Amino acid sequence: MKPLAQQFHDAIITPVLHDLACEEANGQAESPQAKTLLLATAAQETHLGRYLLQVGTTSENRALGIYGHEPNTINDLYTTYLREGTSARRYTLLRWVEHWKSGRMNRLQAVVGNLFYATALCRLHYWRFSEPIPENLPGIFRYYKKYWNSLSGKATWEQFERNYYTYVTPRTKRKS
Repeated sequence: MKPLAQQFHDAIITPVLHDLACEEANGQAESPQAKTLLLATAAQETHLGRYLLQVGTTSENRALGIYGHEPNTINDLYTTYLREGTSARRYTLLRWVEHWKSGRMNRLQAVVGNLFYATALCRLHYWRFSEPIPENLPGIFRYYKKYWNSLSGKATWEQFERNYYTYVTPRTKRKS
């Protein structure tokens, strides 16, 4: 893994997913596939943090933070997933998410300036979907495309693959 990706994996993704895994019964919160999915999402959306505010869009609609969260997606996560019903598990998840967000920041500021909070929201967004995270990069792209970028989004496999190998891990040479 490249140095920046390794640091992001070890210092941010791993502790956040470990905390979330305490609340998840099936053990998928901190799986290797979940970690790869988050690294790949950050590589695709912002070149692993090179851009924290999406360029070329109006300020109220632009994607934010290392994962390129859209404001509507953040609001939907809170209103339809974290607050729906009286589930003790979801209440605990909400408390974890709010723990990572500084009390002085609103959600949109925190998703830009707090990597722990942004990572928790990204994982919880993907967690809403029951489909298992695939184990290979082409499958992870399809999962990302379906649940993050959307089928009508601009991301392509070629771009995703290039960004992953540029920002996360170098290609391994195949033995002949």
